[in-house]
Amino acid sequence: MKTIVLLLMSGLLGVLTTDTIAQPNPGKVTEELQKFNWMVGDWNGEAWYLARDQKKIRLIQKEHIITRLDGTIITMEGTGYDIPSGTEEAKVVFQAFGILTYDLPNSKFVLRAYQGGNFIDSDLSPNPDGSFSWVINTSYGKTRYTLKLTAEGKWNEVGEYSRDGTEWVKNFEMTLTRL
Repeated sequence: MKTIVLLLMSGLLGVLTTDTIAQPNPGKVTEELQKFNWMVGDWNGEAWYLARDQKKIRLIQKEHIITRLDGTIITMEGTGYDIPSGTEEAKVVFQAFGILTYDLPNSKFVLRAYQGGNFIDSDLSPNPDGSFSWVINTSYGKTRYTLKLTAEGKWNEVGEYSRDGTEWVKNFEMTLTRL
């Protein structure tokens, strides 16, 4: 019985390590992801978001970006800290982790982001000005984020909220400098 199970598992591993999980052309995936090479490294700066009561909350934001698996994925780890007053130490108030890759069969960038025990999947679309945007659909509206490298070499990201997908209200922004 053990021999049969071992043979079945060997066959399954052989199938899973071929075309079923492999991108057909990892070199093309790496080539497409080079559009985001400017992000790789460590970043630090200020961010803000609108709380439910519409008060602007300011944060210190840090991002740690790495290419992995021969450049076929980019991982992003973001941490937001409150801005302490007086002698208080900064506390973590936000953590997120994302994986960006290029879906070769569908010719698009895809982002999976994790935060607070939840995750989203979103397409990352290029804009005419060189920036990239992604949208998160929720039961109460949409949130759109736009990411770009500024002329000064800074990472700028803006978040906007819309109930109807036509009128957008800015509710987040961060501007980071490479460390």
